[in-house]
Amino acid sequence: DSVLFDLDGTLWPSWYEWYVAEEQNFFKEAGLDVELVPFTSYSDMIQAFYSNNINVVGATVCDLISGYNEEKDFKVVLVNDYSNGADAIVFGNNIKTPEDIKGKSVAVEAGTLEHYMLLTALEKWGLKQDDVSVVNMSMSDAAPAMISGSVEVAAMADPYGAQVESAGKGKKYFTSADVPGLISDSTAVSGDLIQNNKEDVQKLVDVWYKTVEYVNANKEQSMKIMADKAELSSEEFTALYDGVKVLSREEMVKGFTEKKEEFTYAPYVAKKNADFLLGQQMITESKDSYDGMFNHEFVCK
Repeated sequence: DSVLFDLDGTLWPSWYEWYVAEEQNFFKEAGLDVELVPFTSYSDMIQAFYSNNINVVGATVCDLISGYNEEKDFKVVLVNDYSNGADAIVFGNNIKTPEDIKGKSVAVEAGTLEHYMLLTALEKWGLKQDDVSVVNMSMSDAAPAMISGSVEVAAMADPYGAQVESAGKGKKYFTSADVPGLISDSTAVSGDLIQNNKEDVQKLVDVWYKTVEYVNANKEQSMKIMADKAELSSEEFTALYDGVKVLSREEMVKGFTEKKEEFTYAPYVAKKNADFLLGQQMITESKDSYDGMFNHEFVCK
């Protein structure tokens, strides 16, 4: 049996495509017994995966780095999507240019991918983290802080960035669409499943791409299925979904096999994520290469 654990409590839209696969009986048609089990704690889900209590997990590439460094037995078999505008540096109405943020307080949850995106943006603007005052704040707190005017700049993901814009209290100035691939989401599979049920892993990957094709061809119906699971309106969910770029099979083959120092190459994403985590003292080493974290045979077959 293959057991796929889905994360509940987040609004990362592409993961809800697995519910479309369930609704359309794609798992059963492929001969898979898949259970979508919600977690409300992201860290608990990751630890359950590392403890072999679950055998498939959806997580950002960044959040699998520490496990790979600790030689946990797994492989990333899919990079499902990347953030393409869903994450942003939001400027308050009084901030017009990057130069204006010098000396300002910037709300960001330390050590997160939003923090990494902030550092990337600062570098592109010719600034350093020391040029701003970083305030460690969750996104759920940063949005109301911006709306109240107590914070003028924040790094956050939707729906929080969209909430600030909707309130007329700021605008997205720099988004993940400016650095496509920096925030990448993946599907990882236990080494035991690959060793003992390789056919099921192949079927699971094939179901993912069958589902992606179905969603693209039946967007309105698919958005309703996913929105219902997320307990949002179709319009709200579609707005979130449009902030990510779901990769086609052809794009993913290139992402696994075309080696280049760009965020389109999955092992490069992992290496840059690891460098960031090391800089934040969240891991003790950044390996020379993260090629071994990925297994492309199922995507390329």
